[in-house]
Amino acid sequence: MGDRSNLAEARETLARWGIEPSPTIRHALADPANETPKPGDLADHSHGCIVASGMTALRAATTWCRERGVETLLLGDQLQGEAQALAREHARQAAGLAAAGRSLCLLSGGETTVKMGPHPGRGGRNTEYALALALALDRQPGVWALAVDTDGIDGVGGHAGAVVDPRTLDRAARAGLDAEECLRRNDSAGFFERAGGLLADGPTGTNVNDFRAILVNP
Repeated sequence: MGDRSNLAEARETLARWGIEPSPTIRHALADPANETPKPGDLADHSHGCIVASGMTALRAATTWCRERGVETLLLGDQLQGEAQALAREHARQAAGLAAAGRSLCLLSGGETTVKMGPHPGRGGRNTEYALALALALDRQPGVWALAVDTDGIDGVGGHAGAVVDPRTLDRAARAGLDAEECLRRNDSAGFFERAGGLLADGPTGTNVNDFRAILVNP
């Protein structure tokens, strides 16, 4: 179909609203090579196809778990909403399963949002989710969790996400961290960097949205 907008319109929109872009964005908007294909530019034989999705990753994780004797529960591949709220709901589910003596892995995908405070620290939606989950679980025995962006870049700070275990808050306390305050300041990456659990292996070269796994093994 092509894109009817152009770089000039993007520059005009920024100017109209008084937005000063970063040098990188300003340079990109001035480079004609970044212009998108317009209607009629694409050849008739051009086509696109989806080779992987969030569900692809979740199904692969399900297979991996089952091959190791771990039962799974797929919560969906398009979960959205505020990261902290989703974390609290997942913590509630995990705690309920642990209390019932159930052993399984909760899997979910989709991208959440983060409500930013006036002076945010370093973080992203996955580390925000992970920190909120750790607080909601409150050292729940037998529960471990992983929350990552599959492209290896979660927000700002060069990290992909974080892992949580029953000792996360204890390590944070020993490091002199106030977990509630870190969450309030959106400094989740700074929290996991000092408390342990921050994942920072660099860009993966692909992206099938976010990936979350909570292992319950009471």
